[in-house]
Amino acid sequence: MFMNMGTRKGRDIAGNPKVAATLYWPSLFRQVNVTGVVQPVEPVESDRLWESRGTVGQVASLASNQGQPLHDYAALLARVQATDASEPILRPAEHVGLLLVPQTVEFWHGQPNRLHFRLHYQRRRQDWDTTLLQP
Repeated sequence: MFMNMGTRKGRDIAGNPKVAATLYWPSLFRQVNVTGVVQPVEPVESDRLWESRGTVGQVASLASNQGQPLHDYAALLARVQATDASEPILRPAEHVGLLLVPQTVEFWHGQPNRLHFRLHYQRRRQDWDTTLLQP
């Protein structure tokens, strides 16, 4: 994940790096839930992620005060147009790559009879404990 640490989400993660993510596919009746700790990647990796946005994405990131109220869309567009993109745009220090290091992973496969299949993995040092959970 790549984000601006000056946003509310960035400040929340800086204050408490324990996170959870759930990915749900309703058409498949399946989901994956991951819990763990977020840690920053090396600056060179953050630079690579920044460069992968391309110039348009970089300019948009610089012009936007992400997550703040937008009172004037025209002013945002003016900031975008005023950004000099003739030279490479260096990554701002607050834009960093983050890595979710999983501590638990649960795979859920729903069943119409509600006897769902739940497979839970718990990290134990270098290995994983596997448990089949009741629905």
